[in-house]
Formats: sequence, C-alpha cells, structure tokens
Amino acid sequence: MKFSMRIYLMVFILILFVGRVPALSQNDALAAADTSYFSVNHSGGWLLYNSRAHVNESSDSAELEIIIQHDITINLQEYQFVGTIKGGAFRPVSSQLVTLDLITHSYVVRIDSDGRCYVKLQSGILPPGNAVVIPVQVTYRIKE
Repeated sequence: MKFSMRIYLMVFILILFVGRVPALSQNDALAAADTSYFSVNHSGGWLLYNSRAHVNESSDSAELEIIIQHDITINLQEYQFVGTIKGGAFRPVSSQLVTLDLITHSYVVRIDSDGRCYVKLQSGILPPGNAVVIPVQVTYRIKE
C-alpha cells in the first residue's frame, strides 16, 4: 500500500509541475535559436529556429542542420537565398547540390563555396497555410 501511495504522490507532483511549465512562444523560440553555425537571411524574410554544423570523422564532408521558416509569398520553384554558413571549416571548396527528401516533397539545397545556401522545391506540393517550415539536414563534401 505504501508503494502505490508513493507512486500516486509522485504522479501528482509531476502533473503539478508540468502544468506550470510555460510553453515557448514563437518569439522566444527564435530568440533562443543557436545561430553559431548559420546566419539566416532576415532581410529576405527567413527565420531560423536552430542550426548545427559538424565535420564528419573522415574530414572530407560536413553535415548541416537548420530549421528555417518563411511565409509562402516567395516562389520556391526558383532558388531562394536562405542564409550563410559561418566558419570556413564547414564551407565546401566548390558549390554543392544536395537533395533533401521530406515526406511529401523534395528540395534541392545549393551550398556555394562562400557558404551561401539556397533552397528550391524540386517536387511535391507545399502544405497549405501561410508559412513553410523546412527542416534541412544535408551532408556535403567540403574537400575535393
């Protein structure tokens, strides 16, 4: 009986504390974004929720992860400049085209040697709504 009372008490305390944890607003999430690896194109209307870059163990390729958002007033059938990779270690020697396959559509991500990144819808239809959020995770060669 004592064991079950402890479990009920712990569940009650957990519910009590979880109910008091405030959710992040969009502005809070954007302000808390890790921008140490990527500088988003704010003037083009892009928002950055998070970024991460990593050089793979073989050191001839890198991985870039960004979560970006834009309203659907842009034409994603053409390359759209989304931002720039920070740090020369993560930049390719020459421009790279990488395919990003999501569940219902595919994008082409172009990464230029100066670190500038572009996104273009390759196939599929964007989800309905007034904004598109793109979770980019691509691996590309940084050495020839």
